[in-house]
Amino acid sequence: MAFCKNHHSLYFDNQRRNQKAEAVLCLIHATYQAKIHKGNKNDIARMLKNAYELFRFDAGSYTGDSESQFSSQYTIGHELGIWTDSDLNLCPLATRVAKNEITVKDYFDIVMLNYIQPIDNKITHLLYETLKYANQKQINKITKSDLNDIFSWASQSDKNNINGLFNMFIGTSYFSKLDDNTLEIKYPVESILSCCNVECLDCGLDELNSKFSVLKDYVHYLTKDHRSLNLIEEMASKEIGELKKNDAISDNVDEWIIPVNPKQYNHRESFQKYGILEKEQDASYQVGDIVYVYSMLPDQVITCATRVEKINIKSTEREVDDIEFIVGDKKEDKDVYVRLKLISECECPELSLDVLLKHGLLYAPQGPNRVKGELKDYIHSIINGKKDNLVGINKIYYGIPGCGKSYYIENTVLEDVDKDNDVFRTTFYLDYSNSDFIGQIYPVVKDNGGVSYEEKPGPFTKALASAFKNPDKMIYLVIEEINRGNAAAIFGDTFQLLDRLKEDRDGRVAGDSEYPVNNEFIEVYFKKNNIPFNSDKIYIPHNLTLLATMNTSDQNVFPLDTAFKRRWDREKVMTDWNKVGDIKNLYVPFTNITWGKFATTINDKMLEDNGESDVSVSEDKQMGAYFVKENMLSKEKNAGDKDSLRSFISNVMDYLYNDVTKFNHGLLFDNSVKTYDGLYETMTECASVLNGNVDDSTVGVGKRLFESVLNKEIVDELFDQDVEDEQGTED
Repeated sequence: MAFCKNHHSLYFDNQRRNQKAEAVLCLIHATYQAKIHKGNKNDIARMLKNAYELFRFDAGSYTGDSESQFSSQYTIGHELGIWTDSDLNLCPLATRVAKNEITVKDYFDIVMLNYIQPIDNKITHLLYETLKYANQKQINKITKSDLNDIFSWASQSDKNNINGLFNMFIGTSYFSKLDDNTLEIKYPVESILSCCNVECLDCGLDELNSKFSVLKDYVHYLTKDHRSLNLIEEMASKEIGELKKNDAISDNVDEWIIPVNPKQYNHRESFQKYGILEKEQDASYQVGDIVYVYSMLPDQVITCATRVEKINIKSTEREVDDIEFIVGDKKEDKDVYVRLKLISECECPELSLDVLLKHGLLYAPQGPNRVKGELKDYIHSIINGKKDNLVGINKIYYGIPGCGKSYYIENTVLEDVDKDNDVFRTTFYLDYSNSDFIGQIYPVVKDNGGVSYEEKPGPFTKALASAFKNPDKMIYLVIEEINRGNAAAIFGDTFQLLDRLKEDRDGRVAGDSEYPVNNEFIEVYFKKNNIPFNSDKIYIPHNLTLLATMNTSDQNVFPLDTAFKRRWDREKVMTDWNKVGDIKNLYVPFTNITWGKFATTINDKMLEDNGESDVSVSEDKQMGAYFVKENMLSKEKNAGDKDSLRSFISNVMDYLYNDVTKFNHGLLFDNSVKTYDGLYETMTECASVLNGNVDDSTVGVGKRLFESVLNKEIVDELFDQDVEDEQGTED
């Protein structure tokens, strides 16, 4: 008979009353491994010993020496639906556990919603009866004494069977163990009750014996997931939602920042798959503590918020096997682990290292650090944030020409933003004025020949209006080349609005301008266009973020004064040639030199002291990967055309001659080059012999192209690859 036998009381097999989840996990993995190797029951028995040693701290007395001993262990497997037949083939749900697609806790969650026993010829749903009792008593804790009371109607349950049920409940997500005699119900009782499968409770024993005459049918019934996994997901979502409320992170728990090296462990994918992270317990964590995971170089940003779910976990008690996310060699097992449950992903520029250092962090995390004071308040403001985290900032992204500042803003900072509706753009330049930025009144000729005067808003006013009209989403104003115009004059009286509130005050929230101003143009435009704003003065609301780019090589165009700069956060954008796309592998026209090779060689030379002049070259003059456009380069080595070469000379060589080495041409160029016109003529004449065609006889033109204009040291370094190529050909 497939279905379990009728008993006069609550019953569990004598074996493995304790640590039922661990026992099931061992049975599943032993079976899975044995079946891979076409094994039988004896092979599973031998595998079981290894499984116990792997998954349990105490393997008990089981030795796996004989089939008879295994037979005393596997009754629990039949009780909980592990196998579909007498050949001990795993059911689909158990197979998912073996493949680490779900946890053994997920398995118990599903099974316990379906699990029934015949007691005195009455079909009893153990979880359902327990929860009904809790619901009637209006309690959220269940003791062993309660369990004995619940099932005493059939006959007096002995202590061992109460312990068996107690430990079966521990294996689920529905309960947490408070002590050796008490369980806490983690979720609303009504929610779990609604998911219990009660379809067989009114059936007779004979009917069920007929219904489940084949073991496979009973296993299908037992392991059918009605709603359990969805329920857990829903409850977890509610937990996350609660945490995201302004008061969700309690002051009664400790908070930590811990570093994780992404070069050694892919924690993002681990969280995505399991929702938890088990790491070495390297601090005095307590259950309930909040832990922020900081991803070290090259990321340098807090990626997520977690909560300590369990501490003092032995290596044999770990819930997940995360070896697939370890980069390189597998690390040795630690003595004790802490389990971190993912609460929310919070990776954003506001939680990057450079920003955290400005808000109380003393240094880049190298180990667990407690979060207190200013740093704690700041992180809370970003993660909890008023108005769904809509706390606007002013931020300048600066770097060398072509480092990818605009690209970074467009594809990283604004990656998930509706750029057509929520982003406004402008570019500062020499003659750019306050009226261009804010707006001005223009005369408009009407159809009847009359003239009217209408307000034409500038990009600042447009962005401001959109922010007031859309208070529930972040609006962005992007200012390119902010230092190529007189920024203080362009902002005018709105300069004062750049000071932002750090906390709620006087009816305004964190992120709003601290000092509103009167601006007649904006006020008139708002009133005419029914733009709502909650003041008799103009201010930048918390949901408007200002982003700007600044080319460090142009700092002397309109230097930003201290008063202006202190109102902006700043982040340096670095050129990481390892992450640059295809452009670094394109070739300088008519050469076998890639753009990446050319730029890095020249950049390195800029920073060298050649001893010929007291005039040095600032690192701000270096060239970034995107200093050139693709049409200035060639897709194939030793190829090109005159147009691409002229463009390369006019942009790259002009910049190097007239800007970088303006006071010391000898740093990069040959002494024979006296003027830029001479440089341009020399290079174009050299390439003219190609006439747009390249063959074996003209391959050497690439080197000659630069031999007559750059100094010998640079040419030799640029073309050192020629020797390697020749050697490779001879081999």
